[in-house]
Amino acid sequence: MRSPRFGPAIVVAAFILGGVLWHSTFPFLLGVDGFYHLAQTRLMLEEGLGAAMPWMKFSVFDDGWVDHHLGYHVALLPFVAWPGGILGGKLAAGVFAGGAVAAMFLALRALRAPYPALLALIPVAASWGFVFRLGTVRAVALSTILLCAALVFAVRGRDRALFATSAAYAFSYHLSVLVLPIALGAWLARRLLGGDDGPTWRTPVAAAAGFAAGLTVHPHFPRTWRFFLHHVVIGTAASAEAEASGEGATGHGTEWVAATAGDLWMQGFVWVAVVAVVGAVLLVRSRRRPPWDTLLVVAGAGVAVALSVLSVRFVELSMPLLTLAAGLLLRDALPDGKLPRPMVAGVAVIALLGSAATLQRATRNGDLDPHRFELAGQFLREHVPPGEFVYNLRWGDWPELVFHAPEYVYVFGLDSSFLADKYPEKYRHHRAIRTGQYGNVGDAVKHEFGARWLITGLPEPGVVPFLDRDTGLERALVTPDFAIYRVRD
Repeated sequence: MRSPRFGPAIVVAAFILGGVLWHSTFPFLLGVDGFYHLAQTRLMLEEGLGAAMPWMKFSVFDDGWVDHHLGYHVALLPFVAWPGGILGGKLAAGVFAGGAVAAMFLALRALRAPYPALLALIPVAASWGFVFRLGTVRAVALSTILLCAALVFAVRGRDRALFATSAAYAFSYHLSVLVLPIALGAWLARRLLGGDDGPTWRTPVAAAAGFAAGLTVHPHFPRTWRFFLHHVVIGTAASAEAEASGEGATGHGTEWVAATAGDLWMQGFVWVAVVAVVGAVLLVRSRRRPPWDTLLVVAGAGVAVALSVLSVRFVELSMPLLTLAAGLLLRDALPDGKLPRPMVAGVAVIALLGSAATLQRATRNGDLDPHRFELAGQFLREHVPPGEFVYNLRWGDWPELVFHAPEYVYVFGLDSSFLADKYPEKYRHHRAIRTGQYGNVGDAVKHEFGARWLITGLPEPGVVPFLDRDTGLERALVTPDFAIYRVRD
């Protein structure tokens, strides 16, 4: 249903402006991975699109860098060129977050769901996890945009547009592989359940060809294919299995932890599911048979929610699909586009927007000073020659280090699995150092890794006294944000 008073372009602009204004209310970047993406984009500005990331000493990238977010880094280029720095990152995050909400609105509108702008706001209002992930300087928001576009193109059978979207998606983010089952499911659903127009057998072929093109027409081909196989197919399964067994994954981070009931509540599944259930109940009462596109999206949303239970990171997938499923159910149940008891619906929306304000306050108070490693970078430049190896005790500090001190090389980053997969023995040594199993950390850092400097982010209980007692280390600089030690000769 078309917006009665405002054109789609105005609604899209309003969502994007809202994302920028929201990001302007707090001074930091959400999460830490964005520092790496900004640093890599800055490197691309200096050296070109094929620029090889130089900041990891030991990793699976030793024999060739694979920028598995290259499309996202290309999209970041204007913001890194101007205004650059933290401000450029925040502006980009706001634009892409607003663009992701706008993409849900446009997808709902293209699928003729009622009140598309209103429905697109529900996951933003209800889900802390979704809001947080959209607001990071990561490819999540761009992924949401491309996912919504791919789903609409697959349902409508627009094969050329689907090919281009699938290629751009594969160029930008490995979640792009999900376009393949979406396109195949769309073709099978229409063929089995019937429909006047829509996807043909060419649709899944176009999706697969686009995905292959995105990994092939890439400055780091053919390593892109090998990286996809080892990191996404094999590595993700191994990480999820290790987390489930309680052994601890080697490094996909806390986002791979299974969701608790509290997580599901905080991430807004209940609210969006209520809208979907209302639509389903109304559809059953209307005695109408749901069309194939509704069943496809509902099934996809169910799979995405199951994935979100297994890993909290999949909220970035489940929220858009749940929203589209709710919109299609309401579309089929209410062909006239009128919600029953609009006053009740209005009160519910106000409550959800109030929830969004609460989540915004939580976001504003929830992260670290983005400048906390600036002094560390300044100290290293004054005391350590460029290009020297600096041992980072915590892999989570790496994105900030490469942003504030890009002149140096570190042990590992992005995922500690990149160290563990290529150098398992060195990873075991690192774990022993990290957990205090070495009697002399300085000797271990020097002999096992060949480093003369150690840096770690703070606060971390007990780490400074532990390092101060180590006879192989000499304190160089300790602040409330970080500690730097020199390895004794």
